[in-house]
This record gives sequence, structure tokens and C-alpha cells, in this order.
Amino acid sequence: MAAQPGGGARAGVGAGVIRMLGLSKGFGATRALEGVSLDVAPGSFVALLGPSGSGKTTLLRVVAGLEGVDAGELWIDGRPALGLAPGRRGVGMVFQGYALFGHMTVAENIGFGLRVRGRGRAEVRATVERLLALVHLDGLGARLPSQLSGGQRQRVALARALAVEPRILLLDEPFGALDRQVREELRAGLKRLQQELGITTLFVTHDQEEALALADRVVILDRGRVVADLTPGDLVDGAVRGFAARFLSLGEPEG
Repeated sequence: MAAQPGGGARAGVGAGVIRMLGLSKGFGATRALEGVSLDVAPGSFVALLGPSGSGKTTLLRVVAGLEGVDAGELWIDGRPALGLAPGRRGVGMVFQGYALFGHMTVAENIGFGLRVRGRGRAEVRATVERLLALVHLDGLGARLPSQLSGGQRQRVALARALAVEPRILLLDEPFGALDRQVREELRAGLKRLQQELGITTLFVTHDQEEALALADRVVILDRGRVVADLTPGDLVDGAVRGFAARFLSLGEPEG
């Protein structure tokens, strides 16, 4: 059974939008997370980087409420979050596979979360139009996902996640299925959007270049543990050592 923190806000927790304390999770004999503790500050862009099986996606799914934990605490906006349903955590999530509804138009996909929350037709329409412009898909609201390119579908998925005004945006390898040129265009657009909207963002990727180009912080995981918590400046200063240096193919700094 997942360990649940006590009720009420915890002193000091509100300083970061997300606080993870000793999160552990196993799947049978496999340990996916081992005592992960991490603070994510408001408005920051944090990349979770590591080899396959390091626990990146599991950690993201725990924050989203799609996975439970065996032990530990999770706080969002100063409140214990492990007992909250995904829809009550204030998060939006974008997956690599888009997960769009094929029978719905682009506009219907983007407005889906708002309709579920009982928002009025006029509000849904206005929000959808604003988001279509924001992700540069003006005029495509009546199309089906099958009529779009991969890059366009990914932008629809991003707009759908943003429609419910999440405090936190969770991205799981969102550009992994796209070709290099489209990926570079989308990640530049994502960074602009994130800075414009000030949304706290957790981004899972296996692409080191992508992580360093987008993130304020790069958190490297190995076998379910956080082994490095870096800023791009740490790479310039030669502060990266051990597994993180080897994983990033930097070699060990001298001294």
C-alpha cells in the first residue's frame, strides 16, 4: 500500500510546486524507484534523463497519479498529493504517442477536458481558438487527427494538455517519434510556450542534447535513484562526475 503523508500543509513544502520525499516503487522484483527526493520550483523546466529502465517515466507517472508508490511522500503546491485523483492534481500530461481521440476533430480533442469539467460552450470555443493560435494550428480545428502530420498531432496533444490550465506540465518523450527537423522546431516552440505561460514542467527524454537545450535543470537517474542534479552551467564548469559524467560521455574531470 502507498505510504500517505499526514493531512495539512507541511512547513517549507510550499516553497516548491513539487516536492518528492523518499519515493520508492517496485514492480515485482524490479525496483523502479529507490528513495527519490527532489524539489521542483515554480516555473522551472526540469528534464529527467537516464538510460532505459532508470525510472524516469515511472517517476512522471507517480506525479501524474497514474502510478502509486510503496513508500514516500509527494507534495504539490504544499499539499499531500498521493491520495489525490489525477484530475485533482493540477497537472497536464503529453505522451510520445499523442493519445488523441481519432473520432474527434482537433477542436473537440483540445476542448475535451473542459467539456468534462462542465465548462460552457462559449468558454470552450474561445479557449480552443486561443490555443490553436498559440500552437500555430489556426484554421485546422475541423480536421481529424489522421489528417495531420506527426508534428501537428503533437501540438494538438500539447494544446489539449494546456486547455485545463495545469499548474504543472508533464511530458513523456513527446518528440521521440518525430524526425529531427520537426523535433527541433517543436522543442523551440515548447520552450517559448513554457516561458510565456510560466508552467512548471517535468520533461522525460533519452536525448541529452534535447535535455540540455530545454531545461533549467537536468536530473539524471540510474536504477531508480537520482545520481545527479545539474544545471547546464555545471557542464561548462566541469562539475559533473561519476555515472553522470560517463552517461553524458564527458569523461571524468581531472582533480
